[in-house]
Amino acid sequence: MNKGLRMASLAAIGLYWLMLCVLTHLPVSPRKPWHMGDSTAHFLAFIGLSALLYLHLWVTRPGFRWNATVVLALAMLYALVDERTQPLVGRTCDIMDWMADVAGAAAGVTAMGVIHWGVSLRRGKTGG
Repeated sequence: MNKGLRMASLAAIGLYWLMLCVLTHLPVSPRKPWHMGDSTAHFLAFIGLSALLYLHLWVTRPGFRWNATVVLALAMLYALVDERTQPLVGRTCDIMDWMADVAGAAAGVTAMGVIHWGVSLRRGKTGG
């Protein structure tokens, strides 16, 4: 595995995750700079997080068969911690936000799994 690719992958995950943590722990603003619902924002954010995590596992552990399970478990755990710590900054802990996070993570994992499967087929491999 190329060390530069591994470091770039970790940097992308770290920056994205830091951005998510900061954005979800800012005090609530009555004006949002985007025109989408809160659940949509959660869903899309966790698609990105899970896709980056899956991609990292794919390129750093090519034969590992538990990418989807590991990524989904990490995303679910992070979403729980994220929601439970939001009241510390005056935000609400909402089960619907957690469900949107998990749905987004599942969508990201599914998309990456399909891409991974397609690449494996093109390379003539059935796994990994």
